[in-house]
Amino acid sequence: MKDLLTLILGFAPWILFLFLSGHTLHSLEFSIIISLIATVVFGFRELRKGFLLQWGTLLFFTACFVLINILHVYFIAEYMGILANGFLALIIWITIIAGKPFTLQYARENLPAFKHNDQKLIDRCQFLALIWGCLLTFATLIACFRAFNPGQLPYYVYFDISITIILGGILFTHYYKKQNSKQDVEIEFHTGTKEDSKEIASLIISAGGGIVEFLLHDLSKQFTITQLMQKQVEDEQSEFYYGNCIVASMNGKVVGLALAYPASLVHKPEADILPESRVTHLKEFYQKKIQDSLYLHALAVSPEARKRGIAHTLLGLVTKKAQSKNLNSISLDVWCDNQGAISLYEKLGYHVVDTIHITTHKLLPHDNGMQVMRKGVKGF
Repeated sequence: MKDLLTLILGFAPWILFLFLSGHTLHSLEFSIIISLIATVVFGFRELRKGFLLQWGTLLFFTACFVLINILHVYFIAEYMGILANGFLALIIWITIIAGKPFTLQYARENLPAFKHNDQKLIDRCQFLALIWGCLLTFATLIACFRAFNPGQLPYYVYFDISITIILGGILFTHYYKKQNSKQDVEIEFHTGTKEDSKEIASLIISAGGGIVEFLLHDLSKQFTITQLMQKQVEDEQSEFYYGNCIVASMNGKVVGLALAYPASLVHKPEADILPESRVTHLKEFYQKKIQDSLYLHALAVSPEARKRGIAHTLLGLVTKKAQSKNLNSISLDVWCDNQGAISLYEKLGYHVVDTIHITTHKLLPHDNGMQVMRKGVKGF
């Protein structure tokens, strides 16, 4: 209901303008003043936050006030229907073309930050903005018909069409959001627990790009690779310990994690545990760590939970973890052929500082090895 009220207030100046503009210049001037005041009063908070719809509305009614109320350029009064609907449609189409649909700003108002980049949210808002763009473009065409075909239909018919378009758009938006909200799920973030260890182990394996499989394959006939990793996750002395993980849960299931700990804890596996040839193969991987940094060992999100902003949120929590441990940077390794991950890290301020050479293997099917990336932590 709060979302519906916010949207109604966003369009309130235009609704008032429709009701008050009437047939005379006096009523038009009066409606412009009231709509301008309503834009500031009802949309003050949104104006401060840079909402495009509110700023466009303010620009339109300010221009109308100057041209009609002050300069008395009355000839444009004949085309106010075209100008009002056309300008409102233009605002909406501009937000769509710019990739920032006006509906997204409203949708983000009552959502936690980690949901702001949810691809489903963005797609829904883009769809709603397209609906609004089409509705108001239709309203503009109706206004054109009225301006160039005077007397064809009574005034109240055009009024009813205009008000139906705006109120219908508001109700459709509310209904559409309500229906989709039923499909949404809450995502929770917390420090890993023993109960999460199996899912954590699986995600660590998937994040490694073959490293875990390369190191642990054929080591045990009794345990699977996932079970062997789970033992490490449950070991308090291991860098893989679940307490070092930030976990994302959806419907009670672990769907994402960031495994991060001080780089000083990284150590090469003992030769009596793993075959020496495997450890030697990954020699640079263990050597090229940035000391005095928080090492992001693994970042992974399950396929069914992607495009919900989980990776962004996990990386933000990793930054907070580095700050809490008084570490001045975060470091990580990423396969050179994982361009999606590299792009994400670069957008968030990470940059390449070194290269790790790893010879290709059937369990390590990557070209050009890995990149070492680093990001400074603010405040240090």
